[in-house]
Amino acid sequence: MENLKVREEEEVEKRGALYLCTSIPAILYCILLQFFVTESPRWLYMHGFVEEAIAILEKSSAPNYPSELKLLLVSTGMPSEGVEETSKTKNHPYKSMKDLFAKRWAMKRTLTVMVLGFGIGMVYYGMPLGVGNLGFNIYLIMFNALLEIPSYPITCIILERWSRKYSVLAFCLVSGICGILCAIVGNGQKGIRIGLELASFFCSRTAWNLISMFTVELFPTCVRNSATSLLRQSYVLSAVFSSILVSVRSNNGFLSYGVFGLAIFFSGFFVACLPDTRGGTLCDTMEEQEGKEKMILG
Repeated sequence: MENLKVREEEEVEKRGALYLCTSIPAILYCILLQFFVTESPRWLYMHGFVEEAIAILEKSSAPNYPSELKLLLVSTGMPSEGVEETSKTKNHPYKSMKDLFAKRWAMKRTLTVMVLGFGIGMVYYGMPLGVGNLGFNIYLIMFNALLEIPSYPITCIILERWSRKYSVLAFCLVSGICGILCAIVGNGQKGIRIGLELASFFCSRTAWNLISMFTVELFPTCVRNSATSLLRQSYVLSAVFSSILVSVRSNNGFLSYGVFGLAIFFSGFFVACLPDTRGGTLCDTMEEQEGKEKMILG
């Protein structure tokens, strides 16, 4: 009994140290954000905070930046529209969220990116959680973490050169196929299984980066924050389901990895409902976005 009690105390101490080590970097990161990250000048300008937007632009520009910046912004006539928009936002704090579902095209895009986020999140959160079910040392999750590093430069290259739609679709399909194969391959081929797991995770991470940037380009400034927030919520929701599937995997071998693969595979096809934004410009208002879409369709 005493040995058991000592072990439990040691386990509690180890968990406490683990929580401390993971929490301190997050706290430091939040503190650094306050000093090095500013509000979007575009958002401030659109909502009537013209002086704040100009101050941020001047602070981030070169010392010899032209002094005509303020005159240029004021001459566009946008401040008055921004002030009007600000008053509307104050009266209706959920106006941007309502606009996402009031417009048919916006609602279609919102629901589509949420479906994509859910499928991608199933693999991204579920694969590392299920590493222990593959019969490997659980610390091999380190390789999943390392694969996140090259996913970012690859995402930048893809955004610069190729279509957003087909890139998201390709990574979702490859991730899904690898996930399904990982569930089918037997325990005797552990090397192949871990390779498939890492490939599926890497593709899901890259697809995550792509759809996050894609969502920013799909919505105008006035509702962009709400749209990206809903995308994040779909990620969180998928994390709930993926953790449940990993926990019950022992009762059914195809659960977890097989379901993860199917989820991201079929969700990838929903990207066909979205327009490709490569080479386009960001819009500020719903009316501007609608006008842009009509010009493209026309």
